[in-house]
Amino acid sequence: MSAPKLRFEDLRRLIESYAEYNTFTVSSLETQDADLVFKLQTRHRGIDQAEKFVLGGPSGSRAYEIPVRYREELVAEIVLGLLQRTVPQSEAFGRYRVEVSDENNAVIGGLVITSAALSKVQGPKAGSVAKDRALATTGTLGESRMWVMIEEPPRPLTAARR
Repeated sequence: MSAPKLRFEDLRRLIESYAEYNTFTVSSLETQDADLVFKLQTRHRGIDQAEKFVLGGPSGSRAYEIPVRYREELVAEIVLGLLQRTVPQSEAFGRYRVEVSDENNAVIGGLVITSAALSKVQGPKAGSVAKDRALATTGTLGESRMWVMIEEPPRPLTAARR
């Protein structure tokens, strides 16, 4: 028995969540005939730093830090990963069309891939990004790169001694 397919609004939220995780902003997301069409925008590189936060309640509090760094990645690899993770839970779309703009809203390029071809994408750990990109019917992202935010696991901070 397979899991039920997502409604469009649930799919939107899923794509927006994965886009956020991959340092994209979803500019638009819609269906056109049997295609899922969306526009993504990259973001500026942030500052490598440790973000600190405190959790607390009536019984006390604890402080943590999350080290954050930025790494340059191929836009096409990140887009394919986003599609690979999100669209299998969706309705059966025939094609997925993605246009990507940079952080200044200039179009970088796009990617069009069929549902059948997307099912053959292996990802960078299992295969070759070049082979995965060759599965697309249109790919104009070239060697464009983007900054991806990487968050390390939270680490507890010890209380300062007096």
